[in-house]
Formats: sequence, C-alpha cells, structure tokens
Amino acid sequence: VRIPLLSGFYVDQVLVEGHEKGHEILDTPAWFISEDRNGDPILVILPSNSSFDDESRQVAGKQTIKIEAWFPLEPADLAEFLFPVILPEESTKLHTYCGISHDPSLQLELVAPDWKGIDPAAHQQRFGPTLPAFAFESDDLTPEPIEVRGSPSHPTIRGTSLTIIDVRDEALDYLLAFQWEVLNGEASSLVFTGPDWLKERIELVPPEGQTPPLLSLESLPGNRTQWTVTFDVPQRGKSFLIAKAALPVPPDGQVRGPTLQFVDLAAPGNWKPLETQTHFQSLVNHSRNQLTLQTQPHHVRAHPDELQRAIQVPTPLLVQSVDLLREVEPLLEPIWLSTPVEKTTEIPASIGLATHQFWITGDDSWRSRVTYRVTNRRRQYLPVELPTGSRILAASASGQAVRVLSRKIDSKTVHLIPLPRMSAGDLPFDVSLTLAGTLQVRNPLWGNPTSLDIPLARVVLRQENPDLGVDLTRENVEVYYPDRISATLLDDPARTNVQLSGDEVRLLDEIETLLSEVSELAEIGSSSYYDYQSRTKARSNLKFMEERLDRARQQIQSQVTQEAKPSNQETFRRSLQIQKQADELDRKLYELDSRAVQGQAQSSREDKSIEIEDLSGENRFQAGNTIELYNLNGSEAAMESKSKGTSRSQSNIPKRPGGPVDQNKDGSMFGDDDADAITDGIFAPIEKERPRHALPVLQGGGGFGGGGGGFGGGELSESLGKSAADKEGPAMKKQDLPFLGAILPNSPAQPPVPNAATEQAAPEAQSVQPPPKRVATLVSLDLDFHPTGKKQTFSRLQGGSKIALRLWPHAWFAGIARIVWFVAFLAVGLAVAFFPTANRLFPIATLVVALILATLFGTAPLVALAEILLLALLSLLLTHHRDRSRTPSRQ
Repeated sequence: VRIPLLSGFYVDQVLVEGHEKGHEILDTPAWFISEDRNGDPILVILPSNSSFDDESRQVAGKQTIKIEAWFPLEPADLAEFLFPVILPEESTKLHTYCGISHDPSLQLELVAPDWKGIDPAAHQQRFGPTLPAFAFESDDLTPEPIEVRGSPSHPTIRGTSLTIIDVRDEALDYLLAFQWEVLNGEASSLVFTGPDWLKERIELVPPEGQTPPLLSLESLPGNRTQWTVTFDVPQRGKSFLIAKAALPVPPDGQVRGPTLQFVDLAAPGNWKPLETQTHFQSLVNHSRNQLTLQTQPHHVRAHPDELQRAIQVPTPLLVQSVDLLREVEPLLEPIWLSTPVEKTTEIPASIGLATHQFWITGDDSWRSRVTYRVTNRRRQYLPVELPTGSRILAASASGQAVRVLSRKIDSKTVHLIPLPRMSAGDLPFDVSLTLAGTLQVRNPLWGNPTSLDIPLARVVLRQENPDLGVDLTRENVEVYYPDRISATLLDDPARTNVQLSGDEVRLLDEIETLLSEVSELAEIGSSSYYDYQSRTKARSNLKFMEERLDRARQQIQSQVTQEAKPSNQETFRRSLQIQKQADELDRKLYELDSRAVQGQAQSSREDKSIEIEDLSGENRFQAGNTIELYNLNGSEAAMESKSKGTSRSQSNIPKRPGGPVDQNKDGSMFGDDDADAITDGIFAPIEKERPRHALPVLQGGGGFGGGGGGFGGGELSESLGKSAADKEGPAMKKQDLPFLGAILPNSPAQPPVPNAATEQAAPEAQSVQPPPKRVATLVSLDLDFHPTGKKQTFSRLQGGSKIALRLWPHAWFAGIARIVWFVAFLAVGLAVAFFPTANRLFPIATLVVALILATLFGTAPLVALAEILLLALLSLLLTHHRDRSRTPSRQ
C-alpha cells in the first residue's frame, strides 16, 4: 500500500487490523518512506504474508491500516496552512472522513470546497470517544486539501472574589480569595483593580510548599491600583489564589470593604472589567464593638448557599460571619460603623430556681437539702441565712465539696458558700446545701395537733443587700412527713406566703428556668458585645442545654396529654404558654444555626484554635482559613464536584456539640476579684492566730484550688480577690494550691482531678498541719438524701418562702374515734333495751350508723363489725327474754 505524504511529515507507527478466515488479526507490518518520481515522500506499507493470497498476490478480506504521524507547525504557519489529508494511491473507490481538533488557545477558520461538513456525534463509532471539533466527509478520489487559517483565541475569563474582613480590637485583617475560570484558551496572568488604601499591603499566600507567583502593581486614576499576577505556567480551567492584607484600626470607626474588579486581559490598563464577575464580602467580628452596615441600599445580603456555589468556604467562616454581602453596584465600598456597645447593668449573680426538700423524721428532728441553680458573673460567695439551731451536714458547688464561712452582717449570721468562677457563655451550676436540726415543737407523732413553721434556708436577696445579695426567680419547697401524720397548709398570711402545687408545677418551673438559661446563651452567642471566646462557648453549650430542655418538655407534654380533662386549668394554661415561648426560642436558635452549613461541633473547636495568635505573631485566623480554602478550592476536580452547591433542603443544619464547655482552661474555678461585692467594712480583718508557714495552704480556700479569698484559718482576706499566699510571699502560686474542699481537720488534701501542678504541690501541702481553731465549717460528707413518707409541694415566685403547717397525728384521731365509738356503742345498747318491740328497725339503723362512724374514725371495720354482731345477738336474746316475761301463763 502506497500513501503519498507531505514534506516534513513524520510517521511514528503503522498498525494493520482485520479479519481473516473468522479470526481477528493485529499486525505490525514492515513499512518505510521512499520517494516518488517527483521526489515527494511516500509511505510504503508491506503487509505480512498471511494477509495475501499467494496466487493472486492480493489482499484477502477487509484490512484496516492505522497510521500515527505528526506534522510540525511554526507560529508563523498558524496564519494559513493546508491540512495534510493522508490518502492511499491508486484507489478505485474512496470515501474519506476527516476530523479536526485543535488546542483551546487557537481559533480556526476552515476552507474545504471538496468536503461536506457532518456532525461528529453522529459518527462517534468512527471517530472514537473523543470527538473532533470539526468533521467532514468526501467521495472524491483526490479531494483538495483543507485550508486552515488559525489565530490565537482570546480567552474568556469569569471571576469570583471573596473578601473576608476580620475585625479585631488591635487591627483589621483582610483575606482575599480569587477564583477565576479561563475558557477558550489560557491565561498567563490575572489582573484586578482595587482601592488605593490597599496599595503595597497585599501579599500573595500560595498553597503550602509552592512559590508565590509574581505580583506587580500600577497606580491608576481615580484612587485605584491595578495588580497583575503573573504565573510561570499558563492557567487553564479553574484556578484559585489567596492574598492577605492588614490595616490598623480606623480612628473614625469605619470598616471598609475593598471593591475589587477583574480586568479584561485584551485591554490592559483600559479599566475594562470582565463581563462575568461576582464579588462577596464576609464580615467577621472578633472585637468588642458593634458593627452596623451603613450602605445597605447598595449591597445585597447573600445566602451562604449562594456563596458556596461560587466558592467553597470552610464551616468556621460561615459560623462566625456576622454579615455576608454580594456586590450590586461596582466601585461602591461597603462601610460598617464600629461603635462600642452600651453595657447594660449586669446582674452579678442570680438563682433561676431554688428547690427545697424538707423532711420531718420521727425522732423530733428534721433534715433538708436545698439546691440553687446559680448563674454567677461577679460574685465570689452565695450568702445564705440558715434556720435557728440548724447545722450544715454537706455543701457543694458545681459538684465539688466546699467549706462554708459564717460571718456577722447587720447583726445577722450569714453563711458564705464559695462560688466557682464563671464568664459569659458558661453553663449555670448547682449549689447544694444539706442541713439538719431539731423541731421547735413537740413531736407531732404524739399528743395534740400542732402548727409548725418549716425552717428553710434563705438566700440574701440583692434588694436587701446590693453589695452581697443575689436575685432569686423561683422557689419550690417539698415537705415530707411521716405517714402517721396529716398536714394542712395554715391559712395565715403572716406565716404562709406560698401556694400549694404539685409535681407538674415544679416541672413547669424547671422548664421556664431552662428556657431562660437557653435564651441567655443564645443572646450571648449572637451578640457582638461579648468577646469571641464567650460567643463560641455559648454556642457550644447550647447543645447541652437544649437536650435538657427537650427532655423536660417531653415529660410535661406526656403528663398533659394523658389527662383528657386537666384537673388544674391554670397548670394547663401555663404549659401552653411555655410551649409558645419554647417555639419562639426554637426560631431564634434556628436563626443562630442557619450560619452553620455543616460540622458545627468541629467548627467550634476550630474556632478556638485559629482565633489565638501564635508565638510568631502571625494571625492564625488567616492561616487556618487559608489552608481550608485551598483544600476546598485548590484543585479543579474538587471545584467541579462542589460547584453545584447545596440547597437548604440538602444541607444539614448541625446541632451544637454535645457536652458543656469547661468553665476554665486552667482548671481553676474560683471567682474573680470582687471587692465591690464584699467590702472591707463588712468583713473586718481579725487577728492572725495561725502560724506563718500555714498561709500558703490554708488561705487558698474555697475548695476550688485556691483563689477564694483565704478563710482556712478563720480569716477572710481584706481584698478578697488575692490569696494571702500572694501577700505573704511567693511560697506557692494560686494554681499550685491543693484542693481543700472535702477534707477533715488535719487530713491531707485530695485534689479532685490529678494534674501536674497538684501532684507537685501535694507532698508539701500534706506536711503542713492546719491550726486546730477554725471558723469555717469543714464539710466532708456527701450524704444521700432520700426522704420518705407523704409529700406536699409548694411554690413561690422570688424568694423568702414561708410555710406553716397544721399537723394532726393519727394517734389523736384514733383516741377521738374510740370515744365516738364508745358513745355509739352505748347508744345502740340503750336503744335495744328500752325501745318498744314495734320499733325494731331503729336498732338496726343505729347499728349501721355505728359501723359507718367506726370506719370514718379509724376503727378497724372487722373489729367494729364483730362488736356490732355481738351487740345484735345480745339484743335479740334480751328481746326474746323480755317477750317471754310479758306473755301471761295459761293458768
């Protein structure tokens, strides 16, 4: 087979495919390039012998010859050249198909007079899986070559930018993410313009391990600057690049977002923007100020899904972003005004719910346990007034045993319970106090009915003492008493100010308290007044609180639905009102969660790590998000798989991570300095009677690893914010103090959670013996409190509950019943003996009445019935004897 070639044509490989006698053949024949009579090159192919008939020397069957070749072109040849169509020589019948593909960077114009254009897709079996851009066919034996006129094509570029503005108290950090797509060609540079105030501040941040491209800038009229990014390798398809900049905090409080524009490469310096470009601005507020958008009509707030379809953004950015804008009018900068948030009066400490459990035992004594749900901001101590004659059995705060200090304030003895240190966003905690005492009245199990004023612990309210008191919202009291006692609430306003309630009311009070706590956490998580760490902590703790709230709501709903007609209409109405409040809170939480597209639990941990700057001074917020942005947008394959975006119905709005956030990273839970809460006038210093060497151990105080003001030896520090160890010398740091909460006198300290600091300090602490004299109450027991007997529940808004009960011992009822029964028994006997025979129904009726009275007054029914039957039998005998005595003799 002879095939003429053009001059400069290079052949790489020749293959022969076909079928012979029912089986397929694949052969690499011998071939060479020779010259024809005119000196032009010609390809000569010599098939193998098996492909020829020895007699006719002709090819047997249909054969397919494949030739792989290439033809070099110089850049000057692209203007006009002839497409080399390879055709066999001496053909008697020829049908030719021609497919032409080209580089996307070229634009071709074809002239083919002897050829007919066809659809490449209709001939996919002939051209293969990769279809050519142009396809032709011809029946001529010698068709004219196809004339090709080529020119470099102008690429079409579509650009998208995302500007992340991180507002901090120290500086403004800008993270600029550029994504562009080059169509119909390639681009070796990216040109964009921006405001002059970013001039010489933009720095390219390449992916890790890569060299940044060359960045040059040029000043333009109108306070604009043009940046040109030049790449070593021409870019095709989608590309992604990140730059960063930093600015000082503006003195006028105006935070500006840069207006960026991608410039058409066909007209550099001509300010001709790309036809298709989109720009987003994301504002992240890590400052304490409030940011308000001043250019609202000129910018549109974008939905996170809209941004995700353009540029894949890591979850922490969506969670932290307080404003997401899409540019509508070019060259108009968005401006946010940074203003300090007016600080409202913060409640130093509050109790959402106080629950008392009071137990009247059968031995002239009582026990009680009160649990306070405390939200603490600035208080170091919870002031509590205890009933007269009571003693403390156990005290704990946030699950840890504490020591209670008693002081005289305004001629009243006030007990101070140390409180853990808290900040905005922390979870409320429980403070528990177990008391015991002796009843001030005679044992109610014996004797006559009596009235009893229930001795309850009472917190000092802020209205009574603004410097020390706390706020109390709700109070529930459960009174347990023996089964042999009946109790009623005494109707005396001077001694009773509560309402009789039940378990439903107690559960509703708990739900309202949880609603208030969840609402406060949601407010902290969405308010720009609180710092970044407080907002992150509040959002994380919301998950834990919502689970508790859901369980309580399900419990009260099951109780309400079980009752077809509620026995208490007020309770039913209140439950419906709480349900409405919960639904409204759910909507607020959904708005808070709408910023999180996925992985809220992961993002909350990432937020903490990337917000703090490392030792080198580099902003880890920028560094962490730069890595995430490159991971999500760095490769074209990843972009194509993610550029479709996610709809709201497909995106999982995540729940907040479970479990509460630790209240302090360093493990210390004691409160901050609070000189305003407890003044020197209230707590006058007293003489130091303990040895000097005991100061480091005993004045750490409080049972929370130190910092409680120091009352181990009977003294509260004058400042109450610094430990006495700090005053006496650097003997031991606050973090090194042992745990002093649950210890007996002269016993070694036991830390609740071992750590390096406490392990090192433990030997030194154990060697120091505390002084024998102590003012503080040492608590070492965590008593199980399981009251038994009958129960009545009372409730009251705010604090200061007063409860007076009228107690009726069952023994007194039994004595009265016996007297009544004796009178009834005597009346029946007299009725039977003296009433005439005609009124026999009267004794029977009297017997029935006597049985009823015996049952009502506690006499055993079987005993009463036996007595009545005996009385009836005696009555019948007496009646019969009387009748016989009255009957005259026959004589």
